[in-house]
Amino acid sequence: MLTTNVPDFSRLFAIDYYENKARFNVLDIFHSHEESDLKVWIAELTIFLRDDQNRILKNAGYQKVDFYGGFDLSPYDNETSNILITVARK
Repeated sequence: MLTTNVPDFSRLFAIDYYENKARFNVLDIFHSHEESDLKVWIAELTIFLRDDQNRILKNAGYQKVDFYGGFDLSPYDNETSNILITVARK
């Protein structure tokens, strides 16, 4: 994905998805009159699904764990929700 493309700078993302993680590969391209450079960096994020989060938080002593599918506190639906918001209370 091309995420930024201005006269002096461009950024490209490539995301690799694995069973329980995502790897973000980022290429920054500096192309101004003063600077010409490439920088590459990688970030890996572990994905904790709803059941994983529920188990981990309950094991950590949280009594109430709620899951939402949006910032409007709509219910989380595994098939249709784009995000998972977790709220845990001791």
